[in-house]
Amino acid sequence: MQDPTPMEAGLAILYGTFVKYASGEGDNDPTTISKKELAKLLEEQLPHLGGKEMLDCLMKNLDADKDGTLNFMEYCAMITTLSMCLHMACEQCE
Repeated sequence: MQDPTPMEAGLAILYGTFVKYASGEGDNDPTTISKKELAKLLEEQLPHLGGKEMLDCLMKNLDADKDGTLNFMEYCAMITTLSMCLHMACEQCE
């Protein structure tokens, strides 16, 4: 089997990160990330993005079905949103 491309590896990491935190302690549903699990993800994986304010903002804006958790599609929206913010920040630095 060939080694994955950087993009393939990145996608696998994004998916693996979702599975890791969805399977953590929280709502006991391995298909969603609870607010507690998201707090842990942000603390461990994105520590420079902000604290409770970022957590509250993400949950409020990304929990489309308002069930108090993020499913995989909502998680993907979070990754897309954060990627767009990074892109805009990098454009301003040029």
